[in-house]
Amino acid sequence: MTDPRIEAAITEMKRLFGAEECVDRAEWSACAECILAAADAAAWRPIAEANKDGNPILAKLRDDIYPPVTDESSLRARADYRWNGLTIVLRHPGLAADGFDMGWNIQAPVGHGGFPDHWIEGWMPLPAPPASIAELGGRDG
Repeated sequence: MTDPRIEAAITEMKRLFGAEECVDRAEWSACAECILAAADAAAWRPIAEANKDGNPILAKLRDDIYPPVTDESSLRARADYRWNGLTIVLRHPGLAADGFDMGWNIQAPVGHGGFPDHWIEGWMPLPAPPASIAELGGRDG
């Protein structure tokens, strides 16, 4: 299955530039992939630019928060090693009245918190949700 973002980009490029501008579908696809990869890379921002206002963000945790794990038994024994390199939705509740920074929390009902800024490699705003599942080509239920 082709990435729906690539398909949407191909459709829009054909509309803007005309179908005769590129030789074939593979060329359209290569152009769309290149453009989307550049846009995705540019969307990541330094964590210092993130608002600490309770709104959720998509964050990439650094790969070196904990020592690298080379054997599977250590990974099973130490749940904290599983945070390295994850991309997760976080929120920051803001600073306490005394200025204490409680850190970033996982945006979930169960929550987990205390992620300091220096653990986060970068962030980006969450994409807008679709109006309905039908927009994604699926069906409810």
